[in-house]
Order: sequence, then C-alpha cells, then structure tokens
Amino acid sequence: NTVPIVEVINPFLEIYGLNIIKISIILVLIVMIYLFRRAFNIVLERYIPKINIFKEYSHEVIKSIQVTIDKLMIVINIHMIINVYNNFSSLGSVERIFNIIYGFVFTLLIYKVINTVAVIKLKQASYGNGSIKNDLVNIGIKIVNFVIIILGLLIMLFFAGVNLTAVLSGLGIGGFAVAFAAKDTISNFFGTLSILFSDVFSQGDWIAVDGHEGVVVEI
Repeated sequence: NTVPIVEVINPFLEIYGLNIIKISIILVLIVMIYLFRRAFNIVLERYIPKINIFKEYSHEVIKSIQVTIDKLMIVINIHMIINVYNNFSSLGSVERIFNIIYGFVFTLLIYKVINTVAVIKLKQASYGNGSIKNDLVNIGIKIVNFVIIILGLLIMLFFAGVNLTAVLSGLGIGGFAVAFAAKDTISNFFGTLSILFSDVFSQGDWIAVDGHEGVVVEI
C-alpha cells in the first residue's frame, strides 16, 4: 500500500505549527493579495483623475501614495498569514499591533496626499500671478501637518487600547503648563502671523534688521 504524500509531509510540518492545508491557503492568499494590489492600482489610475479635487493633481497624488499602498498590501498579507498560522484565530496583542500599523499607514496616506497637493499649489503660486503668498502656503502646510500628526497619534492610541477620554482630559489640564513653558514659541507663532498678514515683508525680500542684512528664506 502506498502512503499519501500529505501524511508523509504533515508530521514534519507540524513541528513548526504548519500543515499542507495551511501552506496551500497561505500561497492562495499571497496570490490573491498580489492580484488585488494590481487591481487596486488600476482602479486608482482610472478613478482618481475623475475626482474633482484631485483631477489636476492625479498623477502626482498616485505617485506619492503608490509605495505606501504597496507596503500596506504587504502588511495585510502578513496579517492574514499570521491568522492562518494561528488556526484562523486572532491574538489580542497581535491585532493591536496591526491596528496601530493600519492607523499609521492611514495617517501617512493623508499626509502624503495633502502635502503633494500643497507643494503643487505652492509652485503654482510661485510661478503664477502671486495672488497667494508663499509664506501663507508654508504656514498653512505646517498647521495642517501638525493637525494630521495629532489626529494620527490619537487614532494609533485608540487602536492600542488607550482611553482617549483620559488622555484628552490630561491634555486639557496639562495644557496650561505646556502653554506656560512654551510661551516663547507661542509668541513667535503669533509674531509670524502678524508679519504674514501685515505684509511687512515676504519670502525673497532683502531686509535689514538690527544691523544684519539678508534675503528672507522663510517666515
């Protein structure tokens, strides 16, 4: 009598927590994720140019997020493989780690899209009729990036199982101490806004301050 090859191989694989069925499912998942990534890229290239807000910047937006999306697909693949290896059940700590990674990737995607559009707008303003000051665009980008980073951190903390209510309450109470410690930074921030909106000088201007002269690189 011949012994089925599965019965011969499985005892060796079971030492590592695997078997023929698991390996077959893992291989199928790898192929499916690869095909899904290809299909998703096609959908991006086809439909992003049709979104009005991205129509003008579709090529640059797709190019900026392509690598991040590819890495996201790899992470999803690894996540699924771990679940298969663990007999199709999830581990709490592992799930939290992957949820944090997903939150980080989501934040990174938003960051890249907004900054790509902002950089293009800045270039258009530089070579256009000057209706939008470069200084305003720069400070706007920094404020938006700060908000994105804070929201991204909150999302990752939420997925990590942190009580956001307690965190936000702590920030509210500690805000006074932080504001006092950072009073110079805050005054500089409002000084920046004062310079920008009073139109005293702009990027590229040659100015003299307290005996020092030079070109304004950035406000």
